[in-house]
Amino acid sequence: MAEKTRKPPQTSLPKAHLSHAGKSRLRLKVPGRQGDADYFSTLASVLTTELGLLSATANPLTSGVLLLGEGLQLAKLAEVGRKKGLFHLGEDAARNPSARHKSLPELALIPLKKVDDALGGLTGGFLDLKGLAFAGFLGTGVYQLAKGRFTLPAWYTAFWYALGLAAMYKLTAAAEHRDD
Repeated sequence: MAEKTRKPPQTSLPKAHLSHAGKSRLRLKVPGRQGDADYFSTLASVLTTELGLLSATANPLTSGVLLLGEGLQLAKLAEVGRKKGLFHLGEDAARNPSARHKSLPELALIPLKKVDDALGGLTGGFLDLKGLAFAGFLGTGVYQLAKGRFTLPAWYTAFWYALGLAAMYKLTAAAEHRDD
């Protein structure tokens, strides 16, 4: 009777995906290893060495690593991840790094977010763009009252401002959520 040979159980690699990719910038996510600081430290070190990156910044809390370097090749990234036993980057992720492109309003918010961050940095977090807009509208109102102009803006103007502020809060929250 022939004896059956047992193969050792295959340990599967954690699945990885790209949250965004550009010409010289790529963010890789490995959700199955979230919170594992040692894993992400090793991942950043191996990828920097193997891919010749300028830098690889890992964030175990968000399960991501930001890769910066010229000529990032997804096929090479997938191969290194697999050969080094770090992750499996599916073919669909390598072909289509951004399954959902950002909408026009989201793209328009990118430079505003940078200005907002810079303003917050300059003021130690005391003032951001929303706070600046609030102070500007409040100041304009006080100025108008001081000049004796007691008329209110038209109802459609008030609704337009309210809608604009609500949309700004919603899009800002969506952009912050998508960054990680």
